[in-house]
Amino acid sequence: KRMVNRATPNELVQRGLTREEYLTMDKSEADQAVKVARQQAVRSLSRKLDELYNPFQQLETIGVVPQGYFEQRVLFFFVLLGKKKYICLAKQAEEIRSGHRRQESVVQELHQKLIEKPEYVDVVAQGIVDHLEPEEDGNPSATDGEGWQPDGYDEQSTDESTDDSDEEQRRRLEELERRISKRPAQQELMQKHILYSTEMAPAIQNNAKELQHGLKRRKSIDDIKALGILPTHQHAAVNGATPGSDTQEESPTHARSNETSARKKQIKEQLQHQLKRERRPTMMDLEIRGVVPQGYFESAEQAIASQRRRKKSVVEDLRKHLAKRPDYSKMVAKGLLEKALVYDETKQRLEQFVQSSASPSTTEAARLALQEKMERDGRPDYTELQSKNILKKSFNPTVDAMANASVKAELERHALEQNLKYQLASRREPQDMVDSGYLYYPVNDERAPSPGLHGVARELQESLEERPPEQFLVKKGIIQKEVEDWSVDQSSARDNLNQRLSMRPPKSDMTWKGFIPAEFAQHDVLVAEQQQELKKIKTKQVLNKKLDTTNRPTQDWLEERGIVPQGAFEDPEHAENLKKTRRQSLTRGLDSAIQRSPKPVDVNTQGHGQNESSPEPEVLLFSCRLCINKPKNSNNNNVIE
Repeated sequence: KRMVNRATPNELVQRGLTREEYLTMDKSEADQAVKVARQQAVRSLSRKLDELYNPFQQLETIGVVPQGYFEQRVLFFFVLLGKKKYICLAKQAEEIRSGHRRQESVVQELHQKLIEKPEYVDVVAQGIVDHLEPEEDGNPSATDGEGWQPDGYDEQSTDESTDDSDEEQRRRLEELERRISKRPAQQELMQKHILYSTEMAPAIQNNAKELQHGLKRRKSIDDIKALGILPTHQHAAVNGATPGSDTQEESPTHARSNETSARKKQIKEQLQHQLKRERRPTMMDLEIRGVVPQGYFESAEQAIASQRRRKKSVVEDLRKHLAKRPDYSKMVAKGLLEKALVYDETKQRLEQFVQSSASPSTTEAARLALQEKMERDGRPDYTELQSKNILKKSFNPTVDAMANASVKAELERHALEQNLKYQLASRREPQDMVDSGYLYYPVNDERAPSPGLHGVARELQESLEERPPEQFLVKKGIIQKEVEDWSVDQSSARDNLNQRLSMRPPKSDMTWKGFIPAEFAQHDVLVAEQQQELKKIKTKQVLNKKLDTTNRPTQDWLEERGIVPQGAFEDPEHAENLKKTRRQSLTRGLDSAIQRSPKPVDVNTQGHGQNESSPEPEVLLFSCRLCINKPKNSNNNNVIE
């Protein structure tokens, strides 16, 4: 079940539990790629933050200065405003970044100051004039009555800014230092669950906050005890202390505190065991039970939007269908009219039946009437059933019968499948059943009994708990104080065991019948197992040696020795034909040799040339062997081998 509910790699990446690099690369390469990606993200974020909180960039955005004005004129501003004023601007930017001053106020202040400053063209022209006339000692403003004195302006602006903002700047810096000193660290905020780790995916931070809020609303231990879910255990713990000492007065309090801490620890362990991750519902369980919409964990916004769209579409479709319904008054009038017609027809039939039953042949008439109703011609047609709204208007008996049957079977199977799937998803875990008291023993324990025997074991345990002790039975006189149990007699058990051991067959019979190997009959078990292992290793080595390519015969060697016919590896059919031809030629040669040999002479006849004219059988056999063992000629395939 856990393997089925296990999330796919894409789901793990989307939920932020792992990176995509770890699924496609090695660990070292993935670590390096993640490190580079984090550095790039930090640089990109810092660049975006600088663009967002930089007052100079804001001036370019609102159109006070042209684009790229400060990138080319940083040195100019440093000279124009002076070193102290440039440091003041940096401090103002730091105040905006820390949140002590609003960005709009700083922008307006700089805007007003820049309006009062001279134009860039005038400053450049004055610098060119000073560079061209370095030897003149006169006033540079003599050449131009409206010229600007940069030195005097720098001193004036510096003095003015120093007088106006030094005290305020010092006060702001002190306030900033005081607040920064009291500001908690990021790790402390994470421990207090005010902030979340930066490694958590943004898509699940809202879910984590909602889950944390839900956990805060859980009932306390006292509420659980009051409801009877958690039993209370009170144990009196008394520490040994000498009377009359100071520790004797503090021992009850110390014992109660120890008891409370032990009880709290036990409750904490039990609750942590019940809230383990393995027993919590999975994402698939939440989607099946309808707690969250389908596809919520893949894309929460899309799932919620699709759910809303589905709800709106269902409402819209329902409204359209309701609008198409006929008027209620028309339906009532039509139904009343049909009922009245059916009632009149039934009344007429009943009157006819009563009149016919009043005659002497009432039984015969009733039988005929019932037979008429049961005939196929008298049954209502499907058109009549459609007119009475018993069948749908679109019903077709030639087409819809099998289709409706198959659709009905498919719907029933689908309904049963969905019901079974929902019931399996809603089934509680065995450990949860044990904790709730539905099961008496754990299921996953190796020593636990079978689930079918839990009831019997529980009844046996309860009966054993109610059994009176031995002292009570002795006191009541039910049993004696010293009773010898003759049910277990050691001598009889010993005799029975010796008898059974004497009936055991010897090892030789067991080996002869094939129940045990021969090694176990001759040696101990360990030695026999070692011998079997050595025998297996030796057999394996022999087989490997025989199957080795270096020791196996080649095709040429097999053809030279006559084991395989000539050319059998290239053309098996041609080689088989040659083999048959050789056998036939050999047979004909042997037959001709036998026919050429003279017939044997009778012993009773007088012939003295028998030994000279007829060859001996051994000589004939030797000549046949020579013909058979004659080496073959590669140029002539018809030679007898």
